[in-house]
Amino acid sequence: MKKGLYFIIVFIILIVTGIIMLGNRANDTAMESMEENGNQSESLKNELFAAAQSPGQEVNIGEVHLTQNAYVVIHREADGKPGKVIGASSLLVPGDTHGVLVAVQEDLKDGDRVFAMLHSDDGNGIYEFPGPDVPLKDDAGTIVMIELLVKTASTSSVKENSIAKVFAIEGVNFAFSQKEIRVKKGDTVRINFTSKDGFHSLVIDEFNAATDYVQTGGSASVEFIADKAGSFEYYCSVGSHRQLGVKGLLIVE
Repeated sequence: MKKGLYFIIVFIILIVTGIIMLGNRANDTAMESMEENGNQSESLKNELFAAAQSPGQEVNIGEVHLTQNAYVVIHREADGKPGKVIGASSLLVPGDTHGVLVAVQEDLKDGDRVFAMLHSDDGNGIYEFPGPDVPLKDDAGTIVMIELLVKTASTSSVKENSIAKVFAIEGVNFAFSQKEIRVKKGDTVRINFTSKDGFHSLVIDEFNAATDYVQTGGSASVEFIADKAGSFEYYCSVGSHRQLGVKGLLIVE
């Protein structure tokens, strides 16, 4: 009798222990899921990226990140600030959208500047501004926008018939395939850039050199004269990619 009672008690203890362990595991899984969702929520924000624009009646926005329905609206520059609206995209939904083309009502000429700005949607799917579809702001209360220069693609600074030093660089999340390239002062430099993974660009501020933004599998090139000696960082201008390590060093000897 005592032996049977002993086995019953042990059996009950095992069952209770199993229930407790399963409960703890479920709680841990729930906490991990909450933390993951929290981190994802923290990473979501409204932003847009675009390179310099070509003259014409269209603005090409490379990538848009949204947490809500919105429009990309093009404003003329006026005294260094956004001026009148000259174009707006169709309604964009939350998430990532690549290659947003916005038709504008005026010819954009070489040297013009415009602002690409995010405007909210009041829920009816029709862009209305002035009206309810006001500019979106970030957590700091700053309007989400970027200033864009309109310029004609030119190789005037590159010597005719010059032989370029050519470099092939690939971008991934989050690095460039080459961390360092070396040239001589006065060299013509051509960088053929390809994105193997993600949305990237390649920029060298000191030489006013920048590729277009490219998606996975896309390519773009930039050519310039290395007319000053020194060490210059080249980097991806998308979001925080530069800080995450998508950069390298151009050394001009």
